[in-house]
Amino acid sequence: MPCLAYDLPKELWLKVFEHLGYEDLFQFRLCCRQFNKIVTIDWIWNDRCKKRWLKSDQGDPLALRINGDKIVNRGKDWFYYFRSRNRIDQHTLRVLRAIRECRDEDNYSHNIESLIKFGALAVPNLKKLELDSYNDIRPYEVTYLARQVLLTMRHKNLFDFIDSASSTDTNEWVHYSEETVFLPLAAMDLAFNRLLPHRIKIMEHVHFQVKRYYNDLSEFMNLPPTLRVDKLMKYLFEALDSARLLHVRQRARYYLDDFMLLRVYAGESKGHPLVLLSIIQAVSELYNVETVMCEEFLIVRDPKIRDGETYITISQAGTPRIFTRKNLIASMCRIFPSRQVVLSTVIPKLLQPLKTRDLLLKIFDEWSPYCKKSYWNAVTDKSINSLMQYMPFSKFPVRVSDYDYFQAYWKVKTSEQRAFRNWGQNHFLKSVDSQYPHDKLIVGTRLGCADEDACSEGLSHCQDLINKKHIIGANSANLAGKIVADTRLHTNYVVLTDSVANNGSEYLTLMDPLGEINVLLKSDVQFLEPDSVRSLDIKSIINLLSLSDLGLFFTKFDQVQGLFIPSDIFVNYLKSKDASKGTDPSAQRL
Repeated sequence: MPCLAYDLPKELWLKVFEHLGYEDLFQFRLCCRQFNKIVTIDWIWNDRCKKRWLKSDQGDPLALRINGDKIVNRGKDWFYYFRSRNRIDQHTLRVLRAIRECRDEDNYSHNIESLIKFGALAVPNLKKLELDSYNDIRPYEVTYLARQVLLTMRHKNLFDFIDSASSTDTNEWVHYSEETVFLPLAAMDLAFNRLLPHRIKIMEHVHFQVKRYYNDLSEFMNLPPTLRVDKLMKYLFEALDSARLLHVRQRARYYLDDFMLLRVYAGESKGHPLVLLSIIQAVSELYNVETVMCEEFLIVRDPKIRDGETYITISQAGTPRIFTRKNLIASMCRIFPSRQVVLSTVIPKLLQPLKTRDLLLKIFDEWSPYCKKSYWNAVTDKSINSLMQYMPFSKFPVRVSDYDYFQAYWKVKTSEQRAFRNWGQNHFLKSVDSQYPHDKLIVGTRLGCADEDACSEGLSHCQDLINKKHIIGANSANLAGKIVADTRLHTNYVVLTDSVANNGSEYLTLMDPLGEINVLLKSDVQFLEPDSVRSLDIKSIINLLSLSDLGLFFTKFDQVQGLFIPSDIFVNYLKSKDASKGTDPSAQRL
């Protein structure tokens, strides 16, 4: 007996719909009212929404701070929520592709700003584009632009944080410093999105250990706060120690990496004591333990202790220690001769809650000498093998120039001398223009510039972004995109342009595996033939370049020719350079 599709039980259709993509489900809705009613059932869309957006939102606490008020109201209609956010994702891709082909300066700025205004709603899709890296699925320019928009959003959040902390009327204590201070500061790290999942892993490990030893969680929660924290620290540092990687031998205790919270979670840095205390505070807060951050201690509120609180500090070896007030006083009396001085002056000062502004003063002023170097600066053999040994997750060293960039902004915002502030903001705007041009769209008038045009000047087309890279030479021999090997260091590079010096020496402008621009003598490199290129692990090279400006110059990798194909933007740039070469004989000279 024949059976019509409409006669099949709803439960069977729901099972079928599990294996269909959302495009097919949208088409099913158009068949009839019955299918439309089944397809819009919450059960179908609930899990899809969580996997595609909500999991990313929950794992990235900064996402909801980026225009977090512009959130689609989920309510109880998961189908509506999926459709709304899916439209935003599709619109984001359309705009990125439009920007790629944009030739109008005003439209370029307008399109970038339109994506930034989407805020948190665009973050999961932009993160996915960045983490997928440059690949054959889409043009490299789209990946590059997605990363730039996402980076600008994170920088906006960091600028906003510095603005609020530097305000003269701000007198606020640090609340949950891991999330409110050190996590925003971690946006200085270009590898932020690569490292963010390690934060979740450590937290999950701690929770797993708690459940392992306490089948009944209420039993653990009934322990005194001090005992609860003591056990949490044990589980936490077991997780951090197991994640910790080999580090460069060092004379000084700290590097810039030690202040980058996510590097600590991933095991790529040891961590400054205050950063480690902030992590303890974050874990404690998950288990309802009230803590207060001080300059050197974390106060644990514990009504079951006679003094009502205990204290946590981190030793120079990076080991946590917990004190009662009696032990803390005894420890201080070994340093200061007078017990009365300890009780009246030293202890109150040590246990003064830390204010947000004071913490940033420490990071950008007091600890600045430590932040002027990274682990990567101490590596003698700066090879790809060394990079993968010391930084296997980020695959990218922390850049001191990024710290300097935000430190300059902090100095401008906190300076009380008008002359210095005016000079500093002009200097900072030049840094924006050369280092992160897209940040011009969010700096705006937040510096209170006298020259409004300088502050609010929009972005020109991507071709002008290439100009800011100070690329030397043109492409007279059509060498752009070819892969060469340094005959001395055996490092592979991607050719951008070629040039000739006044003495007749030929030079190549090259991109190294970390995306930095280098100029080498043509005689010092060897051009690799397509067969030799095919023997290389191109995917690994592209993966290393995923945080670089590769998409500003190239659109894809051609497996047959064994080279990167220049983008239209870069081709037009090279043509303009060739044209200037023809009109000015010295244009190609170094």
